Amino acid sequence: MKYRQIVLIVSTSIFLVVYGCNQDTKEHIMEDVKAQQARLADTTLSLPPNNKVQNKARVAKDEALISYVDKAGFYLHESYLHLDQLTALFQTNNPRTEQLAYSKGIVQKLQRESEPLLKTEPPGPLEGFHTIHVTMMIEIDALERVLQDMKEPNNAQLLNARSHYEKAVFAHKQAEREYLSVLEEHGLK
Repeated sequence: MKYRQIVLIVSTSIFLVVYGCNQDTKEHIMEDVKAQQARLADTTLSLPPNNKVQNKARVAKDEALISYVDKAGFYLHESYLHLDQLTALFQTNNPRTEQLAYSKGIVQKLQRESEPLLKTEPPGPLEGFHTIHVTMMIEIDALERVLQDMKEPNNAQLLNARSHYEKAVFAHKQAEREYLSVLEEHGLK
C-alpha cells in the first residue's frame, strides 16, 4: 500500500513537472511579457518628479497672488534685518541712551515699511500670513510705546520691551513659515 502511494506521488510530480515545462514556448512567454509591460504603461501616469513641479502644473497662477507674494517676501527679508538690529539693545544689561535712540529709529522704520503691506488686501491663500503679520505689528507698536516711555533705561522697562520684542520675533517666524507653505502649496517657490 505504501509502495503504491509513493509511486503515485512521484509519478504525479514528474508528470506535472514535464507537462508544466512544455506548456509555454519562448515566443509565448515573450509575448506575455510585452503585453504586461504595455498594460502597465497604459495605466501608469507619469507624475512630475517633486512637489514644486506638481504644484506649478496643478495651480493656475494668480497675478494678485504673485504680486502680494513678491511684496511679502521683500518685506519679510527687510523686517528680519531690522529685528536683527534690535538684538543689540537686549544683549546688554545697561543699554546706553544712544542705543535706545537707535532702537527707536529702527522700530519706527519697521512700522513705516509695514504700512504698504498692511494696507494691501491679501489674496485668499495669504490671509493667514496677513493675520500673523498684524499680530507682529501689534507687538512692534507695543515695543515702540515702551521705548518711547523709557527716558533712562531701567530693568523693568527693558524687561517689558524685551518681552514685546521676543513676541514680535516669534510672530515673524510664524509669518515666514506661513509664507513658505503658501509658496510651496501654490508652486511659487
